[in-house]
Amino acid sequence: QPALAQDPNDPAATQVATTTSPGEEEWRASIGIVTLADSSLRWRSPFTDPALLVVNPIDARIEQVNWPLSGDSPFSFSLAVNESATLSLDGGIALGEGNAQISYDLQGLPMSWANPNLPDNINASITGGALALKGTLVLTGFGPTRITLDGGITDAESRWDDTDEVLTSWDRVAIKGLDVDLDGHTLVAETLVIDNYNGRLHIYEDGSINTSKMFAEEYGEQAEDVANTVEDEYGEGEPWTYQLPAVIFTDSSVDFMDQSLPIPFRTRIGDINGQIQGVNSAPGSKAEVEVRGSVDGYAPVVLEGSVSPFDDTLGLDLALSFDGVDMALLSPYSGTYAGDQIDSGLLNLDLEYKLEQGQLAGDNRIRLGQLKLGEKIESEEAIDAPLELALSIMTDSNGVIDMDVPVSGDVNDPSFHLGSVISSAFIGVITKVVTAPFTVLANLVGSEEELNLLAFPTGSAEPDEAGLAKLAKLAEALTERPKITLRITGRVNPAADRERLQKNALRAEVIEQGLPAQSWED
Repeated sequence: QPALAQDPNDPAATQVATTTSPGEEEWRASIGIVTLADSSLRWRSPFTDPALLVVNPIDARIEQVNWPLSGDSPFSFSLAVNESATLSLDGGIALGEGNAQISYDLQGLPMSWANPNLPDNINASITGGALALKGTLVLTGFGPTRITLDGGITDAESRWDDTDEVLTSWDRVAIKGLDVDLDGHTLVAETLVIDNYNGRLHIYEDGSINTSKMFAEEYGEQAEDVANTVEDEYGEGEPWTYQLPAVIFTDSSVDFMDQSLPIPFRTRIGDINGQIQGVNSAPGSKAEVEVRGSVDGYAPVVLEGSVSPFDDTLGLDLALSFDGVDMALLSPYSGTYAGDQIDSGLLNLDLEYKLEQGQLAGDNRIRLGQLKLGEKIESEEAIDAPLELALSIMTDSNGVIDMDVPVSGDVNDPSFHLGSVISSAFIGVITKVVTAPFTVLANLVGSEEELNLLAFPTGSAEPDEAGLAKLAKLAEALTERPKITLRITGRVNPAADRERLQKNALRAEVIEQGLPAQSWED
C-alpha cells in the first residue's frame, strides 16, 4: 500500500492505496481534510433582486472522505451574500448512503430578494423584511425526512405596485420549536408569535376587495399546480397531523375601508392582543380563541370561543362583542341600507355564533344608546320601511334600543350567504315592529291583549273595568317608549248607541216613577 503525498506532520494526510484480489483490482482512496477558505463568487441571476450577488467569504471543510464511499464525513460550510445574509451549515454526512444530520443557521436574508420569483400577475411587491432561521435537517437517501426550525421574519412590509400603498406589515412573525416529520406526516410547533401586524382590508367602489386584486384569475391555476406538486411529493401515506399549542397576537391592527358606499367608510381595529390555544388536527379537538382589541383606540372589542378547524365539517362557537362604538362612525352603512345618516349614538354589540354539522345558529344582541338620525340619503339599497317609527317603538325611557336578532341557516346550501342572512333577519325585525307596533308594546308589559283596540260599552263614553285595565297597560307601555306619538281615532255604531241610550233614558224614567231597579229588564 504505497502512500502518496503523505505528510508525516499531518495525521489526516491524503492516502491512496491499491489492493489486488484474484481476477480484479480495486482502488481505494481516502482524503483526510478538504478545505476551501476565504473564497468568493460573483453570481448574476434572474431569480434575485439585486441580480448580482457577491458571495464572500465562502468557507468550507469536509473530513474523512473515502472511496469507495463509506463512513461518516464531518463537514462545515459558511458564506455571506452582499454583506447582509449569512448561511452556515455543519454536521456529518454518509456520502455512500446519503444519510445526514445537518445543523443550519440562516440570518439576515432580505425578503425583497425574492420579488423576481413572485408570479408575473401579482400586483404587489415585498419592500421590507429579513428572514432568520436555525435548526436541523435530517436526510435519508439524500432526501429530507425531518426538519426542525426556530426563526421568523422581522420588519416585513409589502406594497401595491401601482399606488405604493402599504398592503401589510409586521414587526415580527416568529415560530418556535417547529418539528416536521416528512415520513411520519406530523407537524408540531410550540408557538407562533405575530407582533405588531398591520393589515388592510379595503373594499373598492366596484365591490372588489384589495386582496382579491393582488392576483389575476389565472394565478389560481398556478397555486393549484403547486399544491398538487406538494401533494404528489409528500402526500402519500397516512394523513398529516398538526399540533400548534399557541398562536399569539400582540399590538396588531387591521385598517378597514369600504368605498362601495355612497359615503366612504373607514375605521381601524387596533390594540389587538390575544391568543389561539390548542390548534390540533386530532378529531374532536377544539382551539380556544381569546383576542381583544379596540375600534379607533377607544371602543373595546373581544372575540372569545372555540373553533374546530380540522373536523370533517368546520365547527365553531364564537362570541364577538363591541362596546361603546360611536354610531356616527357607521353613517355610511345606515345611509346606504336605511336611508338615514346617524348624527350620534353609542353601539354595544354582542354576537354569538355556533356552527355544527353545517348548521349555523347565531344571535345578535344590539344595544343602541341615544341614537339620533341625521340627513336623508338617496340609496337604491335602502329598505322600504318607516325607520323613524321603528326606532321610536324600540327606544325605551332611557333612550336605549335593545333588540335580539337570531339568525340560522345551512352553510352547505349553495345559496347561503351570511351577509344576506343577517340583513334579512334585521329587516324582519324592523318589519315586524312597524307592521305590528301594538304587539311589541303589549309584549313590553306582558300582555296578550290587542292594545290598539279599546271597546266602550254601547251607549257609554266611559270604558268599563276591562277597558280601564287595558288603558293602564297601554299607558305603562307608552311610559317605556316615550318617543312614540299616539294618534287616536274611533268609530261609533249609531244604531246600537241610539238604542242603548234610549233604553237607559227609559230605565232612568221608570225608576224615577217608583219602579224598583231590580225589576227592570233590558
